[in-house]
Amino acid sequence: KEADRRQNREKQLGEETPTGRTERKKFSISPWAVIPAAVIVMAAMAFFLFGSEKLLQRSYTDTAAPTEAVEATPESTAEPKATPSEAPVDPAEAEKNRAYEQAVQLLERADAGDASALSQIGKTQEDVKEGETAALLLYRAALEAFEGLGDHADSAACASRCREGIAAQEQLAKQQAYDTAAALLEERHYSEACRRFMALGDFGNSSEMVTEAIYRKALALCDVIRSSDVRGIYAQLSTDPDVVSRFVLAGDQAPGADRACAQSLLAACGNDPAELVQADVLEEGMPTLADAVIGLFGSLNGYRDSDACVQSIREATDHTKDFYRLCAEGDLAGAQEWMNTWGDELEDRETWQGRLEQFIPYCGPWTVYSGDMSILPYMGGREGTCTEFRTYVSLEGEDSILHLTARDGEEEYSLDFYHEPDKDYFYNSDSPPYSFLMVINSTGRMSTLMYNTNTGGLMTSCEYKRVYNG
Repeated sequence: KEADRRQNREKQLGEETPTGRTERKKFSISPWAVIPAAVIVMAAMAFFLFGSEKLLQRSYTDTAAPTEAVEATPESTAEPKATPSEAPVDPAEAEKNRAYEQAVQLLERADAGDASALSQIGKTQEDVKEGETAALLLYRAALEAFEGLGDHADSAACASRCREGIAAQEQLAKQQAYDTAAALLEERHYSEACRRFMALGDFGNSSEMVTEAIYRKALALCDVIRSSDVRGIYAQLSTDPDVVSRFVLAGDQAPGADRACAQSLLAACGNDPAELVQADVLEEGMPTLADAVIGLFGSLNGYRDSDACVQSIREATDHTKDFYRLCAEGDLAGAQEWMNTWGDELEDRETWQGRLEQFIPYCGPWTVYSGDMSILPYMGGREGTCTEFRTYVSLEGEDSILHLTARDGEEEYSLDFYHEPDKDYFYNSDSPPYSFLMVINSTGRMSTLMYNTNTGGLMTSCEYKRVYNG
Protein backbone atom coordinates (compact mmCIF):
# COMPACT_ATOMS: atom_id res chain seq x y z
CA LYS A 1 0.00 0.00 0.00
CA GLU A 2 2.80 2.33 0.70
CA ALA A 3 4.31 1.60 -2.62
CA ASP A 4 0.99 2.16 -4.32
CA ARG A 5 0.56 5.60 -2.73
CA ARG A 6 4.03 6.72 -3.67
CA GLN A 7 3.47 5.59 -7.21
CA ASN A 8 0.19 7.39 -7.47
CA ARG A 9 1.79 10.56 -6.12
CA GLU A 10 4.59 10.52 -8.56
CA LYS A 11 2.17 9.80 -11.34
CA GLN A 12 0.05 12.76 -10.24
CA LEU A 13 2.98 15.10 -10.14
CA GLY A 14 4.34 13.89 -13.44
CA GLU A 15 1.16 14.47 -15.36
CA GLU A 16 1.07 17.69 -17.30
CA THR A 17 -2.06 18.96 -18.83
CA PRO A 18 -2.71 22.45 -20.28
CA THR A 19 -5.00 23.08 -17.41
CA GLY A 20 -2.45 21.95 -14.89
CA ARG A 21 0.27 24.14 -16.33
CA THR A 22 -1.92 27.13 -16.25
CA GLU A 23 -2.83 26.68 -12.63
CA ARG A 24 0.82 26.30 -11.67
CA LYS A 25 1.63 29.58 -13.40
CA LYS A 26 -0.96 31.37 -11.33
CA PHE A 27 1.00 30.64 -8.16
CA SER A 28 4.48 31.53 -9.54
CA ILE A 29 6.10 34.94 -8.58
CA SER A 30 8.08 36.83 -11.17
CA PRO A 31 11.23 38.72 -10.05
CA TRP A 32 9.89 41.95 -11.59
CA ALA A 33 6.91 41.87 -9.29
CA VAL A 34 9.11 41.92 -6.19
CA ILE A 35 10.67 45.41 -6.86
CA PRO A 36 7.42 47.50 -6.62
CA ALA A 37 6.43 45.68 -3.53
CA ALA A 38 9.73 46.55 -1.90
CA VAL A 39 9.30 50.21 -2.75
CA ILE A 40 5.87 50.29 -1.19
CA VAL A 41 7.15 48.67 1.96
CA MET A 42 10.02 51.18 2.30
CA ALA A 43 7.68 54.16 1.78
CA ALA A 44 5.37 52.89 4.47
CA MET A 45 8.27 52.54 6.88
CA ALA A 46 9.51 56.10 6.09
CA PHE A 47 6.03 57.55 6.61
CA PHE A 48 5.75 55.77 9.92
CA LEU A 49 9.13 57.03 11.12
CA PHE A 50 8.81 60.69 9.98
CA GLY A 51 5.14 60.92 10.88
CA SER A 52 5.88 59.77 14.41
CA GLU A 53 8.59 62.43 14.73
CA LYS A 54 6.20 65.21 13.59
CA LEU A 55 3.58 63.94 15.99
CA LEU A 56 6.06 64.11 18.84
CA GLN A 57 7.06 67.69 17.87
CA ARG A 58 3.42 68.87 17.78
CA SER A 59 2.80 67.21 21.12
CA TYR A 60 5.80 69.10 22.54
CA THR A 61 4.53 72.41 21.22
CA ASP A 62 1.01 71.97 22.53
CA THR A 63 1.96 70.66 25.94
CA ALA A 64 5.43 72.16 26.42
CA ALA A 65 6.47 68.71 27.65
CA PRO A 66 10.06 67.43 27.47
CA THR A 67 10.97 65.59 24.30
CA GLU A 68 12.31 62.51 26.01
CA ALA A 69 10.23 59.41 25.87
CA VAL A 70 7.57 58.93 28.50
CA GLU A 71 6.54 55.57 29.77
CA ALA A 72 3.10 54.55 28.88
CA THR A 73 0.54 55.15 31.56
CA PRO A 74 -3.11 54.50 31.73
CA GLU A 75 -3.77 58.13 31.01
CA SER A 76 -1.61 58.03 27.88
CA THR A 77 -3.49 55.12 26.54
CA ALA A 78 -6.85 56.78 27.14
CA GLU A 79 -8.93 58.44 24.43
CA PRO A 80 -7.45 61.90 23.38
CA LYS A 81 -9.15 64.95 24.90
CA ALA A 82 -10.93 67.60 22.82
CA THR A 83 -8.72 70.49 21.54
CA PRO A 84 -9.46 74.13 22.70
CA SER A 85 -11.18 74.86 19.43
CA GLU A 86 -13.47 72.04 20.11
CA ALA A 87 -14.22 73.19 23.72
CA PRO A 88 -17.51 74.98 24.43
CA VAL A 89 -17.18 78.86 24.17
CA ASP A 90 -18.48 81.08 27.01
CA PRO A 91 -20.50 83.92 25.35
CA ALA A 92 -19.52 86.43 28.06
CA GLU A 93 -15.84 85.62 27.62
CA ALA A 94 -16.20 85.90 23.86
CA GLU A 95 -17.79 89.32 24.26
CA LYS A 96 -14.90 90.45 26.48
CA ASN A 97 -12.43 89.21 23.90
CA ARG A 98 -14.15 91.25 21.21
CA ALA A 99 -14.28 94.35 23.43
CA TYR A 100 -10.62 93.88 24.32
CA GLU A 101 -9.59 93.62 20.67
CA GLN A 102 -11.56 96.77 19.82
CA ALA A 103 -9.98 98.64 22.73
CA VAL A 104 -6.50 97.54 21.67
CA GLN A 105 -7.21 98.77 18.17
CA LEU A 106 -8.32 102.15 19.54
CA LEU A 107 -5.17 102.38 21.64
CA GLU A 108 -2.98 101.64 18.64
CA ARG A 109 -4.80 104.22 16.53
CA ALA A 110 -4.46 106.75 19.33
CA ASP A 111 -0.73 106.08 19.52
CA ALA A 112 -0.55 106.72 15.79
CA GLY A 113 -2.63 109.90 16.07
CA ASP A 114 -5.02 108.54 13.44
CA ALA A 115 -7.96 110.96 13.36
CA SER A 116 -9.85 108.67 10.96
CA ALA A 117 -10.42 106.30 13.90
CA LEU A 118 -12.80 108.84 15.46
CA SER A 119 -15.59 107.20 13.50
CA GLN A 120 -15.09 104.06 15.63
CA ILE A 121 -16.22 106.00 18.70
CA GLY A 122 -19.02 107.83 16.91
CA LYS A 123 -17.20 111.14 16.52
CA THR A 124 -15.76 113.31 13.78
CA GLN A 125 -13.04 115.93 13.59
CA GLU A 126 -15.68 118.55 14.33
CA ASP A 127 -16.15 116.99 17.77
CA VAL A 128 -12.54 117.81 18.65
CA LYS A 129 -12.88 120.94 20.76
CA GLU A 130 -10.35 123.68 21.21
CA GLY A 131 -7.64 122.47 23.55
CA GLU A 132 -8.16 118.83 22.47
CA THR A 133 -6.70 116.49 19.85
CA ALA A 134 -8.17 113.53 18.01
CA ALA A 135 -5.70 111.25 19.76
CA LEU A 136 -6.89 112.56 23.12
CA LEU A 137 -10.47 111.50 22.38
CA LEU A 138 -9.28 108.08 21.21
CA TYR A 139 -7.20 107.58 24.35
CA ARG A 140 -10.18 108.51 26.52
CA ALA A 141 -12.46 106.07 24.71
CA ALA A 142 -9.87 103.30 24.94
CA LEU A 143 -9.32 103.99 28.63
CA GLU A 144 -13.03 103.73 29.32
CA ALA A 145 -13.12 100.40 27.48
CA PHE A 146 -10.11 98.94 29.30
CA GLU A 147 -11.40 100.07 32.68
CA GLY A 148 -14.67 98.33 31.87
CA LEU A 149 -12.80 95.09 31.14
CA GLY A 150 -11.34 94.98 34.63
CA ASP A 151 -8.55 92.38 34.89
CA HIS A 152 -9.30 90.75 31.56
CA ALA A 153 -6.00 89.91 29.81
CA ASP A 154 -3.65 92.89 30.15
CA SER A 155 -6.42 95.52 30.32
CA ALA A 156 -4.90 97.12 33.43
CA ALA A 157 -1.57 97.68 31.67
CA CYS A 158 -3.34 99.02 28.59
CA ALA A 159 -5.36 101.40 30.77
CA SER A 160 -2.11 102.70 32.21
CA ARG A 161 -0.83 103.31 28.68
CA CYS A 162 -4.02 105.22 27.93
CA ARG A 163 -3.56 107.46 30.95
CA GLU A 164 0.00 108.24 29.90
CA GLY A 165 -1.23 109.02 26.41
CA ILE A 166 -3.98 111.26 27.75
CA ALA A 167 -1.47 113.17 29.89
CA ALA A 168 0.85 113.63 26.90
CA GLN A 169 -1.99 114.72 24.61
CA GLU A 170 -3.31 117.17 27.18
CA GLN A 171 0.12 118.75 27.39
CA LEU A 172 0.34 118.83 23.60
CA ALA A 173 -3.12 120.37 23.36
CA LYS A 174 -2.22 123.01 25.93
CA GLN A 175 0.97 123.86 24.08
CA GLN A 176 -0.96 124.23 20.86
CA ALA A 177 -3.52 126.43 22.62
CA TYR A 178 -0.69 128.50 24.11
CA ASP A 179 0.92 128.99 20.71
CA THR A 180 -2.43 130.04 19.25
CA ALA A 181 -2.96 132.58 22.04
CA ALA A 182 0.55 133.97 21.56
CA ALA A 183 -0.07 134.38 17.84
CA LEU A 184 -3.34 136.20 18.55
CA LEU A 185 -1.55 138.56 20.90
CA GLU A 186 1.04 139.38 18.24
CA GLU A 187 -1.84 140.13 15.85
CA ARG A 188 -3.25 142.53 18.48
CA HIS A 189 -6.28 140.45 19.39
CA TYR A 190 -5.66 141.56 22.97
CA SER A 191 -8.93 140.41 24.56
CA GLU A 192 -9.14 137.07 22.76
CA ALA A 193 -5.53 136.29 23.65
CA CYS A 194 -6.28 137.27 27.24
CA ARG A 195 -9.21 134.86 27.40
CA ARG A 196 -7.23 131.99 25.90
CA PHE A 197 -4.27 132.47 28.22
CA MET A 198 -6.66 132.65 31.14
CA ALA A 199 -8.23 129.32 30.09
CA LEU A 200 -4.78 127.69 30.21
CA GLY A 201 -4.57 128.30 33.95
CA ASP A 202 -1.10 127.60 35.33
CA PHE A 203 0.28 126.11 32.12
CA GLY A 204 3.71 127.62 31.54
CA ASN A 205 3.61 131.38 32.01
CA SER A 206 0.00 131.69 30.89
CA SER A 207 -1.03 133.74 33.92
CA GLU A 208 1.74 136.24 33.17
CA MET A 209 0.64 136.40 29.53
CA VAL A 210 -2.86 137.37 30.66
CA THR A 211 -1.25 140.38 32.30
CA GLU A 212 0.90 141.01 29.22
CA ALA A 213 -2.16 141.08 26.96
CA ILE A 214 -3.89 143.69 29.15
CA TYR A 215 -0.66 145.68 29.43
CA ARG A 216 -0.22 145.87 25.66
CA LYS A 217 -3.74 147.17 25.14
CA ALA A 218 -3.36 149.73 27.92
CA LEU A 219 0.02 150.83 26.55
CA ALA A 220 -1.38 151.37 23.05
CA LEU A 221 -4.12 153.59 24.49
CA CYS A 222 -1.63 155.35 26.73
CA ASP A 223 0.45 156.36 23.70
CA VAL A 224 -2.58 158.07 22.18
CA ILE A 225 -3.34 159.92 25.42
CA ARG A 226 0.23 161.15 25.77
CA SER A 227 0.23 162.58 22.24
CA SER A 228 -3.27 164.07 22.05
CA ASP A 229 -5.74 166.26 23.85
CA VAL A 230 -8.34 163.77 25.07
CA ARG A 231 -10.45 166.16 27.10
CA GLY A 232 -14.13 165.43 26.67
CA ILE A 233 -13.53 161.79 25.74
CA TYR A 234 -14.91 159.15 28.07
CA ALA A 235 -14.50 155.40 27.84
CA GLN A 236 -15.72 152.01 28.94
CA LEU A 237 -12.85 149.61 28.25
CA SER A 238 -13.18 145.85 28.04
CA THR A 239 -10.73 142.95 28.10
CA ASP A 240 -13.53 140.52 27.22
CA PRO A 241 -13.68 139.73 23.47
CA ASP A 242 -17.47 139.48 23.72
CA VAL A 243 -17.83 143.00 25.14
CA VAL A 244 -17.26 146.07 22.97
CA SER A 245 -15.05 148.90 24.26
CA ARG A 246 -16.83 152.25 23.90
CA PHE A 247 -15.30 155.68 23.41
CA VAL A 248 -17.78 158.49 24.02
CA LEU A 249 -17.38 162.08 22.84
CA ALA A 250 -19.32 164.15 25.33
CA GLY A 251 -21.32 166.72 23.41
CA ASP A 252 -19.31 169.79 22.53
CA GLN A 253 -16.69 169.17 25.20
CA ALA A 254 -14.41 167.25 22.86
CA PRO A 255 -12.49 169.65 20.60
CA GLY A 256 -13.22 169.04 16.94
CA ALA A 257 -9.57 168.38 16.13
CA ASP A 258 -9.57 165.51 18.58
CA ARG A 259 -12.12 163.48 16.67
CA ALA A 260 -9.07 162.25 14.80
CA CYS A 261 -7.68 161.36 18.22
CA ALA A 262 -10.78 159.28 18.88
CA GLN A 263 -10.17 157.39 15.64
CA SER A 264 -6.64 156.73 16.85
CA LEU A 265 -8.12 155.22 19.99
CA LEU A 266 -10.08 152.73 17.89
CA ALA A 267 -6.89 151.81 16.08
CA ALA A 268 -5.09 151.42 19.41
CA CYS A 269 -7.56 148.68 20.34
CA GLY A 270 -6.10 146.57 17.56
CA ASN A 271 -8.50 143.82 16.56
CA ASP A 272 -10.56 144.08 19.73
CA PRO A 273 -14.18 145.15 19.22
CA ALA A 274 -14.51 148.91 19.82
CA GLU A 275 -16.85 151.74 18.86
CA LEU A 276 -16.94 155.52 18.88
CA VAL A 277 -20.16 157.29 19.81
CA GLN A 278 -21.36 160.84 20.39
CA ALA A 279 -23.46 161.52 23.49
CA ASP A 280 -24.96 164.72 24.80
CA VAL A 281 -25.69 163.05 28.12
CA LEU A 282 -23.16 160.70 29.68
CA GLU A 283 -24.04 157.54 31.50
CA GLU A 284 -23.73 157.99 35.22
CA GLY A 285 -20.32 157.05 36.51
CA MET A 286 -18.66 156.75 33.10
CA PRO A 287 -14.94 157.46 33.60
CA THR A 288 -12.83 159.73 31.49
CA LEU A 289 -10.57 158.02 28.99
CA ALA A 290 -7.56 158.76 31.15
CA ASP A 291 -9.16 157.26 34.24
CA ALA A 292 -10.27 154.18 32.29
CA VAL A 293 -6.76 153.49 31.01
CA ILE A 294 -5.28 154.17 34.43
CA GLY A 295 -7.73 151.56 35.70
CA LEU A 296 -6.31 149.00 33.25
CA PHE A 297 -2.77 149.69 34.40
CA GLY A 298 -3.90 149.61 38.00
CA SER A 299 -5.18 146.04 37.56
CA LEU A 300 -1.66 144.90 36.62
CA ASN A 301 -0.17 145.37 40.10
CA GLY A 302 2.96 147.18 38.98
CA TYR A 303 3.66 144.91 35.99
CA ARG A 304 6.63 146.17 34.00
CA ASP A 305 6.45 150.01 33.80
CA SER A 306 2.72 150.26 34.55
CA ASP A 307 3.25 152.72 37.39
CA ALA A 308 5.36 154.99 35.19
CA CYS A 309 2.68 154.85 32.49
CA VAL A 310 0.06 155.92 35.01
CA GLN A 311 2.20 158.88 36.02
CA SER A 312 2.74 159.88 32.39
CA ILE A 313 -1.03 159.79 31.79
CA ARG A 314 -1.66 161.97 34.81
CA GLU A 315 0.88 164.47 33.55
CA ALA A 316 -0.45 164.40 29.99
CA THR A 317 -4.05 164.89 31.09
CA ASP A 318 -3.35 167.39 33.84
CA HIS A 319 -4.80 170.25 31.86
CA THR A 320 -4.79 172.39 34.98
CA LYS A 321 -1.19 173.14 34.09
CA ASP A 322 -2.57 175.16 31.18
CA PHE A 323 -4.64 177.15 33.62
CA TYR A 324 -1.69 177.75 35.90
CA ARG A 325 0.45 178.73 32.94
CA LEU A 326 -2.11 181.29 31.80
CA CYS A 327 -2.26 182.72 35.32
CA ALA A 328 1.50 182.91 35.62
CA GLU A 329 1.77 184.68 32.28
CA GLY A 330 -0.84 187.22 33.37
CA ASP A 331 -3.44 186.14 30.80
CA LEU A 332 -6.25 186.19 33.33
CA ALA A 333 -8.88 186.50 30.64
CA GLY A 334 -7.59 183.29 29.06
CA ALA A 335 -7.50 181.66 32.48
CA GLN A 336 -11.12 182.68 33.04
CA GLU A 337 -12.11 181.12 29.71
CA TRP A 338 -10.33 177.90 30.69
CA MET A 339 -12.11 178.01 34.04
CA ASN A 340 -15.49 178.32 32.36
CA THR A 341 -14.82 175.15 30.33
CA TRP A 342 -12.66 172.93 32.51
CA GLY A 343 -13.04 174.42 35.97
CA ASP A 344 -14.24 171.11 37.40
CA GLU A 345 -10.70 169.82 37.09
CA LEU A 346 -9.47 172.32 39.70
CA GLU A 347 -9.61 171.08 43.25
CA ASP A 348 -9.73 174.64 44.63
CA ARG A 349 -11.87 176.12 41.92
CA GLU A 350 -13.72 178.57 44.14
CA THR A 351 -10.49 180.10 45.44
CA TRP A 352 -9.11 180.60 41.95
CA GLN A 353 -12.39 181.94 40.69
CA GLY A 354 -12.33 184.54 43.45
CA ARG A 355 -8.78 185.61 42.58
CA LEU A 356 -9.64 185.97 38.89
CA GLU A 357 -12.66 188.11 39.66
CA GLN A 358 -10.53 190.29 41.95
CA PHE A 359 -7.57 190.87 39.65
CA ILE A 360 -8.96 190.84 36.11
CA PRO A 361 -10.12 194.49 36.58
CA TYR A 362 -6.47 195.50 37.09
CA CYS A 363 -5.46 194.26 33.68
CA GLY A 364 -5.47 196.36 30.51
CA PRO A 365 -4.40 199.72 29.06
CA TRP A 366 -4.88 202.94 31.00
CA THR A 367 -4.75 206.63 30.25
CA VAL A 368 -4.52 209.58 32.60
CA TYR A 369 -7.75 210.94 34.02
CA SER A 370 -6.51 213.51 36.54
CA GLY A 371 -3.84 214.16 39.17
CA ASP A 372 -0.06 214.13 39.56
CA MET A 373 1.35 212.33 36.50
CA SER A 374 4.93 212.43 37.89
CA ILE A 375 4.38 209.73 40.53
CA LEU A 376 5.15 206.72 38.36
CA PRO A 377 8.27 208.25 36.73
CA TYR A 378 9.53 209.27 40.16
CA MET A 379 9.02 205.76 41.44
CA GLY A 380 11.10 204.49 38.55
CA GLY A 381 13.84 207.04 39.16
CA ARG A 382 12.85 209.15 36.22
CA GLU A 383 11.71 212.68 35.58
CA GLY A 384 8.72 213.81 33.60
CA THR A 385 5.17 212.54 33.53
CA CYS A 386 3.27 209.36 32.65
CA THR A 387 0.09 209.81 30.71
CA GLU A 388 -0.60 206.15 29.89
CA PHE A 389 0.51 202.64 30.71
CA ARG A 390 -0.68 199.06 30.54
CA THR A 391 -0.88 196.49 33.29
CA TYR A 392 -1.38 192.76 33.87
CA VAL A 393 -1.46 190.63 36.99
CA SER A 394 0.45 187.40 37.29
CA LEU A 395 -0.79 184.75 39.70
CA GLU A 396 1.69 182.10 40.70
CA GLY A 397 1.00 180.06 43.77
CA GLU A 398 -0.10 182.49 46.44
CA ASP A 399 1.81 185.37 44.88
CA SER A 400 -0.08 188.08 43.02
CA ILE A 401 1.98 190.73 41.23
CA LEU A 402 0.81 193.74 39.22
CA HIS A 403 3.16 194.42 36.33
CA LEU A 404 3.07 197.95 34.87
CA THR A 405 4.77 199.03 31.68
CA ALA A 406 5.06 202.72 30.77
CA ARG A 407 6.96 204.69 28.19
CA ASP A 408 9.46 207.48 28.73
CA GLY A 409 9.84 208.93 25.30
CA GLU A 410 11.07 206.01 23.15
CA GLU A 411 12.09 203.91 26.10
CA GLU A 412 9.86 201.55 28.06
CA TYR A 413 10.24 200.87 31.74
CA SER A 414 8.49 198.49 34.10
CA LEU A 415 7.28 198.73 37.67
CA ASP A 416 5.97 195.91 39.88
CA PHE A 417 3.46 196.11 42.70
CA TYR A 418 2.70 193.33 45.16
CA HIS A 419 -0.47 192.11 46.76
CA GLU A 420 -1.03 190.97 50.29
CA PRO A 421 -3.76 188.45 51.07
CA ASP A 422 -7.04 189.97 52.17
CA LYS A 423 -5.97 193.39 50.84
CA ASP A 424 -7.67 195.20 47.97
CA TYR A 425 -4.59 197.00 46.61
CA PHE A 426 -1.06 196.43 45.32
CA TYR A 427 1.95 198.17 46.85
CA ASN A 428 5.63 198.87 46.28
CA SER A 429 8.01 199.87 49.11
CA ASP A 430 11.28 199.74 47.19
CA SER A 431 11.86 203.53 47.50
CA PRO A 432 11.84 204.39 51.22
CA PRO A 433 10.63 206.43 52.90
CA TYR A 434 7.92 206.33 50.28
CA SER A 435 5.37 203.64 49.47
CA PHE A 436 3.30 203.51 46.30
CA LEU A 437 -0.14 201.94 46.02
CA MET A 438 -2.25 200.93 43.04
CA VAL A 439 -5.95 200.37 43.67
CA ILE A 440 -9.20 200.24 41.69
CA ASN A 441 -11.53 202.80 43.23
CA SER A 442 -15.30 202.77 43.36
CA THR A 443 -15.56 204.48 39.98
CA GLY A 444 -13.50 201.73 38.30
CA ARG A 445 -10.53 204.00 37.76
CA MET A 446 -6.96 203.09 38.73
CA SER A 447 -5.64 205.33 41.56
CA THR A 448 -1.91 205.78 42.02
CA LEU A 449 -1.06 206.89 45.57
CA MET A 450 2.24 208.00 47.10
CA TYR A 451 2.60 207.69 50.90
CA ASN A 452 5.27 208.69 53.37
CA THR A 453 5.86 205.48 55.28
CA ASN A 454 7.33 207.38 58.22
CA THR A 455 4.33 209.56 58.77
CA GLY A 456 1.72 207.47 57.00
CA GLY A 457 0.48 210.57 55.22
CA LEU A 458 -0.69 210.71 51.62
CA MET A 459 1.63 212.90 49.64
CA THR A 460 0.09 212.88 46.15
CA SER A 461 -2.06 210.84 43.79
CA CYS A 462 -3.22 210.40 40.22
CA GLU A 463 -6.15 208.62 38.54
CA TYR A 464 -6.11 206.71 35.27
CA LYS A 465 -9.09 205.44 33.40
CA ARG A 466 -9.35 202.23 31.39
CA VAL A 467 -8.93 202.41 27.66
CA TYR A 468 -11.48 200.28 25.86
CA ASN A 469 -10.61 199.01 22.43
CA GLY A 470 -13.10 200.20 19.85
